Amino acid sequence: MQQPIEKRHGIVAAVLISSLLFMVLHMTKSWAIPGMLPIVFGAGVLLGVIAWASGSLIPGILGHTAMDVGMFAYWWSGTAGTFSARTIAVTGIDSGFVIALGVMALALAAVAVSIVKLHRDRLSGPLAFSSPG
Repeated sequence: MQQPIEKRHGIVAAVLISSLLFMVLHMTKSWAIPGMLPIVFGAGVLLGVIAWASGSLIPGILGHTAMDVGMFAYWWSGTAGTFSARTIAVTGIDSGFVIALGVMALALAAVAVSIVKLHRDRLSGPLAFSSPG
């Protein structure tokens, strides 16, 4: 649904609208809590941008599948351990928070660079369409 919206209203509106619907659909699940709204919306934005950059749903499908497998292993099987961390409201800004924030910033920067490169390569690759001059 993102491509038709993008053709009419641009990429920003298309990603935001599809991400909002992604969030609404995921928040109907029994595990969903209000605090997850920004996380699920952010995941929708990331998947929408990846679809735009790659011109395909396949990278997003693979990413979503990998994320689900990891979360299921963590939440339901206990394979990856148990969640024992306390919120920042309880701990304050401690070293664990600063480290997690730094790792997240580096990961987001790497994702942003990858998305830009993926989009640039898709537009300049052997299958790129040239615009009429």
